[in-house]
Amino acid sequence: MKKTSLKIIVTTLFLFLALILCVAVDETRAQTRAAYSYGFIDVDIDVLPDSDMEITETINLLYHSGTFYYADRWISMDKVESISNVVVREGDLYYDFNPKVRKWIDERKEKGSAPGGDSYAFVNWFEGNKLWIGWWHPATRGGSRTFTITYTVHGGIRIGDARDQLYWKAIFKDHAVPIGRSTITVHLPEGISNESLAIFSYGVPAERSIKEDNTVQFATDIIPPNEELEIQVLFPHGIVSGAIPAWQIEAERQEAYNADVKPVINLALVFLGVLFVPICGGIWIWRAFRNRGAVSKRGFSAQLVYSPPGDLPPALVGLITRASCGAGELVATIYDLARQGVIEVVEAERKVLFLNTRDVMLIKTKREAQYPFERLVINNLASETGTWLAKQKTRLQGLLREFKIEVEAEAVRR
Repeated sequence: MKKTSLKIIVTTLFLFLALILCVAVDETRAQTRAAYSYGFIDVDIDVLPDSDMEITETINLLYHSGTFYYADRWISMDKVESISNVVVREGDLYYDFNPKVRKWIDERKEKGSAPGGDSYAFVNWFEGNKLWIGWWHPATRGGSRTFTITYTVHGGIRIGDARDQLYWKAIFKDHAVPIGRSTITVHLPEGISNESLAIFSYGVPAERSIKEDNTVQFATDIIPPNEELEIQVLFPHGIVSGAIPAWQIEAERQEAYNADVKPVINLALVFLGVLFVPICGGIWIWRAFRNRGAVSKRGFSAQLVYSPPGDLPPALVGLITRASCGAGELVATIYDLARQGVIEVVEAERKVLFLNTRDVMLIKTKREAQYPFERLVINNLASETGTWLAKQKTRLQGLLREFKIEVEAEAVRR
């Protein structure tokens, strides 16, 4: 009898614990599931003959849990002159413009209240270099809503000598939840042949196609959170009119500086560092030994002869002279390896998007480096087929830390 009672108690406790575990798992799943997601974001861009763009965004939101009253998004003003004619609607229901919507949204975020009630209203405002569009609607629990936002972009087309360019971030990056399959459609003015078009996309993969009637289309699969899609369409110059926008003038000035002036300055600084650091280091060492004076003779002690090492690599010279090892020593090591014939440094042009830019390629030869820190630089920045230096900029910070450790270790060994 006692054994039967004990068995019943153990079984009951086991079932109770299993029930608690199942409830905990269900709660965890409910908490980790997003409260909403995007069914799709379709974008329609109509390029007008005067180079303006009329853009229509159709945003479908799916609500899984919770209560929703508003939505908002922002548009970068980096490469446009201005944006006007903002309209928000749901089907045939047009939202009223109301400056209070911004305050309603802020209160909803901070306090969880719903000051806008059952209003259908929107507002747009500038904050930094962004145009924000926010809209308020009655309480929504479950189901979906489809919003349509339209606006006109002025000065968003880049005007070229042979080709003009539309470059637009169609799917914004600032979304914490997935977006379903979406379509971006670009309508170009009449007078353009399909053969004269060039289309590209950047970010999430997109299927690109050129349709009839001067139409270009980009189709995506499901877009993960915080991923974006930028589209680029190049078409013959003269199809649209309009002056070169101010942002383009500034961008071309910066591009010309980066292509023509900056490489010369960088090269001059590199050679100055290669020559200046060893010369100053040698002078400092020579003066230090000279000021120390002659070594006194005591008994039959061997006489010490001081002389600066002639084969000291620039990284060790920099460590001695400045008690530190940084980017200057790394650059000096690159050119010292080139001087030794361990690597070849070749300056050439490479194509980035649709622009030509000057860069430096590091090519590994068959000669071996003497020091571990030199081999570290070669293995990370050079190859037998050649490595572009600009493409390695994301690795330079970590390489610089390892380079410093190896140089300091070599100094201790010497």
